[in-house]
Amino acid sequence: MSDEQHMNAEPRESDGTPMNSETRTSDGTLMNSETRTSDALARRYQALLRAYPKAWREARGDEMLGTLLDAAEPGLQRPSARESVSIVAHGTLERLGLRRRRTAGAVWAEGLRIGALLLLAQALAERVTLAIDALNYHEPPGLLALHAAAITAGIAAAVALIRGRLLVSAVLTALWCVAPAMHGAVSWDLVVALVVLTGLGVTRPADRRRTSAAWLLVLPLILAWWFGYHLATGVFISPAGSLLYVAALLVAVTAGVAFDPRLPIAVACLSLVLMLQNSVHVSTLMTVDPGRVMARLSPAAVVLGAIAVALLTIGHLRARRLARI
Repeated sequence: MSDEQHMNAEPRESDGTPMNSETRTSDGTLMNSETRTSDALARRYQALLRAYPKAWREARGDEMLGTLLDAAEPGLQRPSARESVSIVAHGTLERLGLRRRRTAGAVWAEGLRIGALLLLAQALAERVTLAIDALNYHEPPGLLALHAAAITAGIAAAVALIRGRLLVSAVLTALWCVAPAMHGAVSWDLVVALVVLTGLGVTRPADRRRTSAAWLLVLPLILAWWFGYHLATGVFISPAGSLLYVAALLVAVTAGVAFDPRLPIAVACLSLVLMLQNSVHVSTLMTVDPGRVMARLSPAAVVLGAIAVALLTIGHLRARRLARI
């Protein structure tokens, strides 16, 4: 092609279609390349906006789509990688409930709910690990049935919590407490979760708000953590729980302080459990001296208690500040 022909060549889109060319749709409507580009961009933005909850999209999705299209550069066919990541990240935060305005009381209630869910997930992971271990050692069928009942009750309690049925979740957790007690151990995860759920159910009986179902992801994540630790080391129970607490503490201090005051409150529940594990031992029915309570205030328990108080204080102050914004 000569230079003159090249200069006179008609500009084309990236797909080879001449710019400003017109085609007809199936219903006979003329549509030029600019319209096609705008429609393609709108479809891609709509796909990204699916990261937001359905209720949010119904209320504000069209407005957000219009804003994105108005701000887009002419001829843009797809959002940039940075913009795509930003839209999905903000949608995920909205889906998890991190961007909603709440009163300080509502933050406390939701933080305690998430804390109870973390405790249920940790107890469930421990129970699943024990059940797998029992299968490997060919334990009696009665013991395996007890493990299965405890796992079923744990899953049901977590789902009831997510659906806002706190007293139902508390009852299921109370039934679940029987399983570890039958083996001579008190599960402080379940005891603290039971106290939290019962307290919230009694003090806020009209509060039937659901916790985002996305928080159910903590169940497989914590299970993977425990089972992976067990496979890697052959050891389970307390070391995995302690490492999980350290990870959760780091999240609470960083992400919690930055944008979500519920996280420090939730992780304070884990800190309280570790404090009780390091200071109180209760003999149960299967032990030599049932009903005996032994308490010892160790330095570790004091530190863990102080961390719990600090986390609750951080969550409260951050919640009050956000409520004023």
